[in-house]
Amino acid sequence: ASSAEKESGDSPAEELSFAQKRAAIAKLSASLIRSPHKNIGLLQQLLELARRDASPAAQRLAALSLVAVLRDILPSYRIRLPTDKELSMQVSAEVDALRAYEKELLRGYEGALGTLRGWLRGSAAHRLAGAKGLAALLGKAKDFNLNDALIGSLVPICNWTEEGPRQVALKAVTELFQSEMAGDPALITVRHMASLLRSSSFNVRPELLESWLHLRLDGATATGGKGDERWGKRKGKRRRQGVDAVGR
Repeated sequence: ASSAEKESGDSPAEELSFAQKRAAIAKLSASLIRSPHKNIGLLQQLLELARRDASPAAQRLAALSLVAVLRDILPSYRIRLPTDKELSMQVSAEVDALRAYEKELLRGYEGALGTLRGWLRGSAAHRLAGAKGLAALLGKAKDFNLNDALIGSLVPICNWTEEGPRQVALKAVTELFQSEMAGDPALITVRHMASLLRSSSFNVRPELLESWLHLRLDGATATGGKGDERWGKRKGKRRRQGVDAVGR
């Protein structure tokens, strides 16, 4: 039984009041943030509420709470799950515990990403919540696993006629461009935008193109060092290749 069910004895989650569900979601989120390694399994309980609760409002609250938790506990590195050969080797208890934690964390993140992407085809409220959740994840997970899928979900929203989700996505992409120093996430975003331009025969909203004005194309050479110049030229060339794809 989920924590939402336990809040009210044996009553199923769908029979709880919204206030009770909100309290249960807050309790799950607080437990995860307080001790993620100990309570990582609770990610699936939040995800289950986001997917299956009878109340659409509770679904959205659970999903966005899950996003807030992930933003707090996601590592700055990409998780690489061990191969079958590595799993067959004897390792220390600490390594085994870390592997189990990372596997469950990645499973929760993949589930959250999939749920939010699915909501983009749902009701107006779910579409807006989906866009907000994806945008919030981009702020923390731009270098994390599945960043191509994350960015690829946000870019088309930038061209939606629906203003709410569109503005959310545009703000997230603009902030990414403003903060990036010749990074791969910016390049991935430009490539997805170039693909959208081609597939739509260049029939896109002006705001999408205007976001490119925030690209920091010369950021990598700002320090002026020789090493930085070489790095800047190399990265700058990669960026130009991504932009030139539009012309091609």
